[in-house]
Amino acid sequence: MLVTVDVPDETVEDLTTLTEESNPAVALGIAASEYVRYLQRLKLLDLAGMVEMTESWKELDQAELDDMS
Repeated sequence: MLVTVDVPDETVEDLTTLTEESNPAVALGIAASEYVRYLQRLKLLDLAGMVEMTESWKELDQAELDDMS
């Protein structure tokens, strides 16, 4: 998708330096993708404690081993 944005020169310089990408468009794309991942992780952290989990991995492991024999 083509998007036109006005980004300050200093920010573009920082992005190209930090991403080690010489193409400003690619650097901006990397930054946007990383920001999306960051926000998704924050939302995931907000879910902590909202779901009850049971630790049944030992039973599942044993059932898998039983099935293999």
